[in-house]
Formats: sequence, C-alpha cells, structure tokens
Amino acid sequence: MAVTGFSAELFSLKQLYFISLKGQQLLSEHIKSLPESGRENDIFPGKYSPRMNVPHYLDAKSFIRSQYGSYLRETIFVRLVSALEVLFVDSAVTIFLSDKSALRGRKIELSSDLLSTYSDLDQLWAKIIKDESRNLNGRRFSDIIDYYDKKFEINIKKFESPDVIEEMFERRHLLVHALGHTDEIYRMKHRYPHVTIGVDEEYLLKCFDLLENFHEFLRRSVYKRVNKNNSLDESSRHYQVRLRIGKITSEARSLFEPTLEIEVKKIRRRLADILKNKSDSGNELSMVLSGERSFVGKYIELIKKAEFENKLRLMSRDVISRGHRTKLSNETLHEIYKLLGPRPWKTGISDEIAKKIGVSKTQVGYAISLILDYEEYFQDGT
Repeated sequence: MAVTGFSAELFSLKQLYFISLKGQQLLSEHIKSLPESGRENDIFPGKYSPRMNVPHYLDAKSFIRSQYGSYLRETIFVRLVSALEVLFVDSAVTIFLSDKSALRGRKIELSSDLLSTYSDLDQLWAKIIKDESRNLNGRRFSDIIDYYDKKFEINIKKFESPDVIEEMFERRHLLVHALGHTDEIYRMKHRYPHVTIGVDEEYLLKCFDLLENFHEFLRRSVYKRVNKNNSLDESSRHYQVRLRIGKITSEARSLFEPTLEIEVKKIRRRLADILKNKSDSGNELSMVLSGERSFVGKYIELIKKAEFENKLRLMSRDVISRGHRTKLSNETLHEIYKLLGPRPWKTGISDEIAKKIGVSKTQVGYAISLILDYEEYFQDGT
C-alpha cells in the first residue's frame, strides 16, 4: 500500500482522471483502426474468465461513448470526499497527540479486564484518542464544523467556500446510497430541479482546486493549534510531520527509542530532540516530528529503509509544516507584515516589498508563508 496523505491522494486522483481520459482516447482510436473482422474479439482475449463478461470491442466502443466518463468522474469524486473525511480524522488525531487537554470532559469507561491489557499509559492514551477520533467517521459536514469549533476552536466556516464542501458531502451521500437519485430535501436546499445528479468534468475539476485550497487552510489551522504556545523563535521555523506506523517487528523497535542517534553531516541529534509527541497502541504508533528538515528527513529515511526490509509498515506521512526557510529577522518579518497591508493582497506585492526592503523575492515569499502560519502573533504586534 502506498504511503498517502491528503495531498498525495489528491494528486493520485488527478492522475487517475487524466490518465484514464488518455486511455479512453487511445482505446477508442485503436478500435477505429481495427478491420471490421477484428472488432468482434475480446479486449483481453483469454486473460480473464468468461464469467467476468469482459467486453468485446464494439461493447467497449458503446460504453466509452455513453457511460465511461460519468462512471469515472463519480467514482473519483466519491473517493475524493472519502479522503477528505480521513483528513478530518487524521487532523484531529494530530491535535490530540499534541494537546491531550482537548480530550477534557470525555468520559472513559474501562473494565479491569480491559485495563490489564495495556502495558503502559501511552497505550491507554492511544486507545482514548482512537476512540474519540472515530466520532468524526460518517458525520455530516455541519457536525464536523461544530466538532472542530468546540474541541479545537478551529472555525472551518472561515474558509472561502464551506457551503460548497457541504454540498459535496451531500452529493457523495446521494451517489453512494441512492446511485445519484436526489431527494426532496436536496432539491429544495440547493434549488436543483432534476431527479438524478452526477459529476460533470467542470464540477470535478472545481472540487480538485477547492479541496487543494481547503487542505492548505486546514493544515495551517492545525499547525497553529499544535503550536499555539510557541513564540516566534527558531523552533517556529521547524519542519513538522506526522507519521503513522504499523506492523512493527521487534527488530524495528530500536528506531523509536528516544536515545536513537541521527547523524547528518557529522552532526548528531537524538530522536528525543525532534520528537514532539507520540502515541503507541502496541499495534500502531503515531508520532509528530518537529525539527530541522535535514534531521527529520534523515529519520524518515531510516523508517523507509526498515519498511523496505519488512520490519515495519509506514502507513501515512502527513506534513504539518513544510518548514520555514526564511533567513530574515523577526524585525524584518514585522516590517513585511506591515507592508502587506489588509487582504486581499494585490498582484505583485512580493516584488514590490522585495524592492522596497532590499531582499530577494524568494525570501519575501518564505516570509509571507511564515506570517500566515503565525498571523495572530503579527496582529498582536508582539
């Protein structure tokens, strides 16, 4: 199974769509190029059981012309919204890992028999976090908005188009549970006059773009929540990533010892130096790494090597912060913030600021990225 985060999943779904369109075009051209006598053959002669009803060329030509596009787009759309649901669950787990006070008020009932199965408190916390995050599975988008607001003080409604995402959840529900047949509630709410609904290309491409923007919005919100007590010091520029690791063999357990040494250019750091927090259920380990990109990257290389050797399985890798590479001082960052002014920022603002303060456009771009992650800090003027 490929290691995926939401960005990787979104990229793969885009690839699937455009590669499939090209495959559709090539197959159609291939069918047209065949002599009449050759068009009665199976597309995959002898490869599959006859019970699979493998299409003949003429059947394929008819399907490509009438149904292929709609089936492809609907299938991709359903998976896209499912990936968004997983993103909400994973983001919640990331926050819980960094701040267990977010679980305050949750009632926990454990029998003494079950309690005895946990070897340490870490495993108990892992179960609590996993059980809590399950509350987000299968929820309506409005429920997820309320949950994030109450638990994490993250206002998803601040995103540019939350109503469009809500409609995506509802459309996915209709496609999965009613094969696209609309009900009266959907038709009235969205002023949609038709009995059935699908996914056309314009809508799917709009969803791709919208969710790419939303992922960045949510990533930034989670980053602020995870690092809410941080000041704008060197640690605020760290690369941060969350790993989920399973099927850990006894040989691989040493990779998770706090004293493990990571060497980059003859400089050594311990795992404890880049480990922000972790949760280990015994079967699955979640960890948030935070530090210099070179050391975090080197540690991930060790994990990948162990996976190649079948000592563990890297289930997912989700970036919380790509690391802020600006070399500018805090004073210069404050100056850039003032020059940016209120949003929306005009086109070419980076060039204008770079010329005014005498630094490169690249460094101004890095600075703006950091400012967006620490906007409240700059708004306070501290």
